[in-house]
Amino acid sequence: MKIWKGKLPNRPAERFARRELYEVEQQRQGRTDGSQDMIGLVYPGVNRWITTSKFMRRIPAHIESCNSAKVARWLSKVLSL
Repeated sequence: MKIWKGKLPNRPAERFARRELYEVEQQRQGRTDGSQDMIGLVYPGVNRWITTSKFMRRIPAHIESCNSAKVARWLSKVLSL
């Protein structure tokens, strides 16, 4: 909310989710956590990401999103949060 004044930037999500938001979060926390929270905030639906190197384990190289209502219903039945 603070970084982008309450709305998402008008540019590709992969840029600001995987790089900008991740870098700001790491500066704030002072440790290197994964990028799952950043992806969850920006990408809708159920997401799968692919990593390609040691560094990219924290920042995915490719993200696929599924926004199917059928998949969401199935997932809500098999997950217990």
